[in-house]
Amino acid sequence: MPRSSSRGDAETDGGEAAGIRAHELSRLYGGDGGVPGGGRLPVLSGDICDTGEQRGICEDFAYDYAVAAAKMLKKESPGAAFHYISGAGTRAESRTFWSKVKGQIENELMELVEADCWGPAFIDAEPSASLPKMYVVLRQALRLLRPFRSLYVAGEDLGRAMLEATRENLWRRVIENAEIRELAERS
Repeated sequence: MPRSSSRGDAETDGGEAAGIRAHELSRLYGGDGGVPGGGRLPVLSGDICDTGEQRGICEDFAYDYAVAAAKMLKKESPGAAFHYISGAGTRAESRTFWSKVKGQIENELMELVEADCWGPAFIDAEPSASLPKMYVVLRQALRLLRPFRSLYVAGEDLGRAMLEATRENLWRRVIENAEIRELAERS
């Protein structure tokens, strides 16, 4: 079910929804993502909602940004794969606000561009200077989740799974941890 927001529509405002101009989106997708067959692999994260901003503004931004990018990609490269990283357990029917918002975005993107929507739980990646110090402290403890396929995924495995899903022409799906790890193993 398409949402309508107060921020505009990418098809009618030239891609300026949520402050994104069409040329900026083109720059994001301006080249081959290295996928065999010439496909591109743009990635957007639904976690932009977790900024602490006022809910309505952040909800509109999260929705408008993802939909504007998807529409631009469909226009510029109709056969490209669109991958949207959301989070484990997001559902449009959820009673939790952000899970519901992200689930609605997933549904819209699957309908609009046959997107694959990724729902990882804990993503283990090398810490960077921009990560909160708490992550660095908790990382070792969270790595204990590695044997549990539904709770843990290595960052490299998430990337390999996206490439494999594109190679296998998987479309219009929500892919969560266990399947992410299976796809990575097949790559």
